Amino acid sequence: MYVNKELNWLREFEKYDVYVWGGGIKGQTCIKKLLDYGINVKGCFDNNASLHNSKICDGVNIYNPGIDGYEKLKNKKAYIVICISFEREISEQLLEESISNFVSFYKLDFGGGVEFYPSTKIQL
Repeated sequence: MYVNKELNWLREFEKYDVYVWGGGIKGQTCIKKLLDYGINVKGCFDNNASLHNSKICDGVNIYNPGIDGYEKLKNKKAYIVICISFEREISEQLLEESISNFVSFYKLDFGGGVEFYPSTKIQL
């Protein structure tokens, strides 16, 4: 018998403020799903300066991580969900700032199949 010992991140997030890293399609999909699950999405971070100080997904602010973010992200009552193709680089960027409270978008189980995960293509 298989026993899944992975952390249920959606349940874990109920206790924390959640920030999403990435204001593109993956980030917006993640934000919408998190909001659907009742998760408190406090904001979004992106290195793309053209996105800073804008809003996505019904009013979620996009912040500049260097100016606005690192202090917010060091909060131990917050998690960062990385939703960007450059996941390794963002992980390294966060670790350089002594921030380790992050998880990959692909670790979240929204259920329902591939339609929940952008850029996942199945060829039949």
